[in-house]
Amino acid sequence: MLFAANAKSQTTLRVNAGAPPTPDSQGHLWSADYGFNTGTPSSCAPAATVAGTPDPQLYKRRAGTLPIFPRMQYAFSVPNGPYTVTLYFAETCAYTPGMRVF
Repeated sequence: MLFAANAKSQTTLRVNAGAPPTPDSQGHLWSADYGFNTGTPSSCAPAATVAGTPDPQLYKRRAGTLPIFPRMQYAFSVPNGPYTVTLYFAETCAYTPGMRVF
């Protein structure tokens, strides 16, 4: 997840879901996973190969929930204002197409 704040503050928050702090190819540090209500690390993501990115290591961990848990939600404290939110996803566990809903 990448949150870029409005032009005034130029604050960027990078969170690598399910992972420890991880640097990317541009020298940005993605923080360890935080801000979620429930979830567990995936056991299948480390074996996945993600193509088409200079940063495949960002996709080697993921967090998810089982149907017995509440739906996973993230919440971050940020000042009021306009934000650009960019989410990066990869299907690393080979689920059936259409099975996931975001």
